[in-house]
Amino acid sequence: MRKYLLIFIIFGSVLCRGQNWVNIDTIYDPSVKSLKFNLGGLQTVQPFIPLNSDLSLKLNWDILGEDAPQLRYKIEYCNADWSPTLLQRYEFMDGFEDEPIRDFIFSSGTFVSYIHYSLNLPNDNIRWLLSGNYLLHVYIDDPRTPLFTRRFCVTESLAKFGYTMNNPTESYLVDTHHEFDFEIGIKGLYMTQPLTEIQAVITQNNRWDNAISGVRPKFLRNEVLVFDYENKIVFSGGKEFRNFDIRNIRVTTPFVKKIIKYNNGIEALLVKEKSKGGSTYNSGIIDADGKFIIQSQGQDFDEGDRSEYVEVVFDLAGDEDEEPVYIVGELTDWQLKEEFRMKYDPTAKCLTNRVLLKQGRYEYGFATNVNGKANFDRWEGNSKDTQNTYSVLIYHRPFGQRYDRLIGVFSFKS
Repeated sequence: MRKYLLIFIIFGSVLCRGQNWVNIDTIYDPSVKSLKFNLGGLQTVQPFIPLNSDLSLKLNWDILGEDAPQLRYKIEYCNADWSPTLLQRYEFMDGFEDEPIRDFIFSSGTFVSYIHYSLNLPNDNIRWLLSGNYLLHVYIDDPRTPLFTRRFCVTESLAKFGYTMNNPTESYLVDTHHEFDFEIGIKGLYMTQPLTEIQAVITQNNRWDNAISGVRPKFLRNEVLVFDYENKIVFSGGKEFRNFDIRNIRVTTPFVKKIIKYNNGIEALLVKEKSKGGSTYNSGIIDADGKFIIQSQGQDFDEGDRSEYVEVVFDLAGDEDEEPVYIVGELTDWQLKEEFRMKYDPTAKCLTNRVLLKQGRYEYGFATNVNGKANFDRWEGNSKDTQNTYSVLIYHRPFGQRYDRLIGVFSFKS
């Protein structure tokens, strides 16, 4: 197993050289695993941090192999649509242009060798000056050898928020979708043209891939901006996510059928899944909105050098004529990745895949490709009763200003 992984790492590193950066959460090199970026190291909390606070963002990840490459990072400031801003660096950042990453540790006593890295932001060498959108770049030696990019937001609390859940305007969506209106109180904020200076971005379960962006207020009423639209702020309800737990590799857990230890690795066989597209909503399921946590029994992420990597086997009832099906969740950056594509096994007569994952608890769904994005309708279905987390990000760009200030972030459950 280890020999195979080292070949995989070298090949992956060659492929990623010379790629262009993109402004989304992206992993360029397949040797990068178990990437988590959260506020204060809380693994299910999105990387949103208040401006001028004492809190910090914590980034953790592994690189498979036995040699630790010299990594560096830089931070880019972005507009509300995540395009690069026209500001000069000194206007939004206090510190150096790029910095080395010195906090890493080699795995100890594990079947699969890896180097565990961590980074805290801000730190003694770098500090942001403005609220808004930021993009973190991590690379080997120079930006031409990218490893990954990660989005994060620096926030202010300058507005007030209220919302109303509504039945979708379109009757055929009433049982399957969520629609809501909201209001933003701007008392005390100076604005000459509030209807054009303010815009909102709405996310579901902290996902950027299906965010509704660039939503302007419909009208102003008594220092309150009203976002009251029909058939505009609408999301598929989805279903609660599937999950499995491999924090303890000594015993099986729900949805883990069998754990096998070999001389050179560990394998976890999951219970065979089936489509939930036509099933009714199960109110007894509580999920973490498709997220995953890295943890092994008796340890936390800070002890990430002793957790094992497990080859997890996914099985899904389906036939060889199925359109491509992907495992999708936070573990895939909500993207359709070839590594996570299910393939038909004629012997087992089902769709299957093997994915190398670090000990932890994972949530996911099965999705197809619709216009380049993950679509869960076929395999998971939709219900209005599904519990989703919605976040509304409010950006303000005064007339003549060159950047989008993030003056409020508000989250609620459907």
